Parts: sequence; C-alpha cells; structure tokens
Amino acid sequence: VMLRFRQTYVYFNSQTFEIEWRLFGLRGRQQQGQILDIDQVCRGEIRGVGEKVFPAVTIAVGIQEFTFTAFAPALTEAECRWLVHEIRGWLGLT
Repeated sequence: VMLRFRQTYVYFNSQTFEIEWRLFGLRGRQQQGQILDIDQVCRGEIRGVGEKVFPAVTIAVGIQEFTFTAFAPALTEAECRWLVHEIRGWLGLT
C-alpha cells in the first residue's frame, strides 16, 4: 500500500546525475554523482513485501549501486530493458 505513495525521479545532465525518492510528495532519500563516474547501467531488482520482485534499473558508480524502479504501476520487464538501453546509449556505455 505504501508503495503507491512513493515516487522516484531520475535526472541526468551532461555532468551529473541525481536519483530522488519521495514519499507522499516529500523529498526523502537522494543520491548524486558524476556522469563520468558511472561504470555500468544494468537491470536490477527490488524485493517488495511478500517476496514480490520488481524489475529495476541499477546504476553502478565504483563500488556503489543505485537501484530504482516504479511500483504503482510497476515497471514491466520490457520497460526496464528499454530504460537500461536508453540510459546506456546516452552515456555511451553500449
């Protein structure tokens, strides 16, 4: 139920990226980094309540991994693959 009130925003520009999580519209967790530091973009997953697994996108920066998805409605497997492909292409990681 709480997943329905959570939003994820992902921002890219030519130098930086930012992932922001909001709950009930209020800014919560936030991760930022440099575009040049991104090593990999790949399909990931997030485990929800009751062993439910959601397809997700993972951005690897050194030893850190930032994973994001959508919950309500959930990202489909095809949407997840498309996002990974588009981000990797934009970053020149293909």
